[in-house]
Amino acid sequence: MSEIGTVIICIMIVAAVILFGVGLWQIFRLLQHGKGGWALLLGIILIIAFPFCLDQLILHKWYIAIPIESSRDAKEWMDFLGSYLGVVGTIIMGALAYWQTGVNRKQDQEIEKQKESIEIQNREIRDLQAQVAAYQIKPAVSIKSGEVKVYAGDQKQNINEMNYTSIYLSMHGIVPSDKRSDFVYIKIAFREKGLVPIEQIHIKKIEWRIAARLYGINLKKEKYAELNEELQILIDDGDVIKRAGREGNCGTEFIDAMMTHQENYTMGKSNFSQSQLTIEVEFMNQIGKTRDYRLNYFLQSNKEAERLYLEHPNVTIIEKEDKNETTDGQGN
Repeated sequence: MSEIGTVIICIMIVAAVILFGVGLWQIFRLLQHGKGGWALLLGIILIIAFPFCLDQLILHKWYIAIPIESSRDAKEWMDFLGSYLGVVGTIIMGALAYWQTGVNRKQDQEIEKQKESIEIQNREIRDLQAQVAAYQIKPAVSIKSGEVKVYAGDQKQNINEMNYTSIYLSMHGIVPSDKRSDFVYIKIAFREKGLVPIEQIHIKKIEWRIAARLYGINLKKEKYAELNEELQILIDDGDVIKRAGREGNCGTEFIDAMMTHQENYTMGKSNFSQSQLTIEVEFMNQIGKTRDYRLNYFLQSNKEAERLYLEHPNVTIIEKEDKNETTDGQGN
């Protein structure tokens, strides 16, 4: 019977150790979830309860109604328990270390995934910044409103010549060699948005459509300038002005048509109350980068005004590299 008692005691000790291990596991989980107070309470309970249970199992054998004697005395049982707990503790610590290694490995993998995701995002941001920088290195402008003023008529010849001289002088700083009494003066405001300031402009094309007529105007370089973020253009009857479907220079006819449009009288002519102006202009900045803009304005005569107003431009950016055209709406 003593051997049976020994076996029973061993089984009960193993059960107690398992329960103790479960308690340790619960303490570990509570610590993981930030419940340090509950973990401390459970640890105190285990520290007090475990020795008491061992004492009752080994010495008092309260787990059976009629105690069964064992061939081992208390000292032997304590030696056995010490060795057993050492082995079990080693196994438990090894299992915990293995489990923690797996957890750390998963966390490392998640961190690596996050790093890769962040690197991809940073690369996309860098690419976008490079595209923005490339865009801003080229000239970038916001086209605003403007106005057109027609100067013509024999009665104001001297006054118009003085105005022509004054405008030309403000544009180029010199007096023109050829003074004109009949001319059109255009001003278009813009605002620079690029990183590099604009140094030069070049008018590549001007078209004016009015009363079913299409005029093409070839300007000389001295007839336009950029002054204080304003594009200024002079057109006179000495310029090469062609009308579609007609031979020869139509400079005088063009000036007369624009005066009729500005003064808002028909003189037996129709459809002179509105027109369309198209200008293609190349902007060059200080590092030699260029960008072309196509400006479209629709003009309406105003009886109470002495000029024509250029409002609500339709702006198209012409990209030379790939021949693409990008509409910029109102140029904002």
